[in-house]
Amino acid sequence: MVILDIIILAIILVIIIALPIVVIQIINKKHTLPLWLKIAAPISFILVASISTGLIYLSIHYKATKDVEPFLVSDSSVEVSKKDKYYFFDNKTNDDKAVIFYGGAKVEERSYAPLARKLADKGVDVFLVTMPFRLPLFDVYQANNIYKAHSNYKEVYLMGHSLGGTTISMCLEKSVYDYKGIIFLASFPNSQINNKFKALSIYGDKDKILNKNTYENRKAYFPSGYVTKVIEGGNHCQFGYYGDQVGDGKALISREEQVNTTVGYILDFINH
Repeated sequence: MVILDIIILAIILVIIIALPIVVIQIINKKHTLPLWLKIAAPISFILVASISTGLIYLSIHYKATKDVEPFLVSDSSVEVSKKDKYYFFDNKTNDDKAVIFYGGAKVEERSYAPLARKLADKGVDVFLVTMPFRLPLFDVYQANNIYKAHSNYKEVYLMGHSLGGTTISMCLEKSVYDYKGIIFLASFPNSQINNKFKALSIYGDKDKILNKNTYENRKAYFPSGYVTKVIEGGNHCQFGYYGDQVGDGKALISREEQVNTTVGYILDFINH
């Protein structure tokens, strides 16, 4: 998705830059314009159009499907609440372990409610972070604020999907807090992870979004003893409930099955 977005944005910017120049030239052939207007008009148009295009681009994202709604409803075991910068999935009987989760770029955070809720059902609290414009790079260190405000847990793990995984590894790199480990969903570290941390990598074998060459190169950044799990028939987008993703491979298993398998791998990793 990122590469396609860049190409589309580049085309739009070329049009934005070229259009006012062409228009001014056409008008100037019929009516001689003052030099200041020839310069100011295109620049003003480009600035306004560029800002508008940027805001429109930032507002477009993959939206959660209606299937997530039941997972956002509290029950006797798990309380789900919407905070200022995250959704909190709180298992009422277990406050020992928690996961702070960054979603993928341009993906509505509620898309990951099924994954978060199923972890909470099994005793692991989840902080599902809401990012500005659904871009985790805009709030890299939010996990530290959450950790500081909730210091009651014995073990706290970081987790991210796609760009969210790479971003949250940047948070781990600069953090002074005592995280237990990090979980990558179709993602990889931004830099070397200290061997004191546990690490888990999960991806689907039909994933066409994850750059496999970069992933192979970044394996050296994982801490020693890290665990890799490959979901047969899984793809990139089925870690969340936001429909199909442009450029992704076709999954051979259901979204529910991929999420359930992921939850199982995460629980095994955390509990051992």
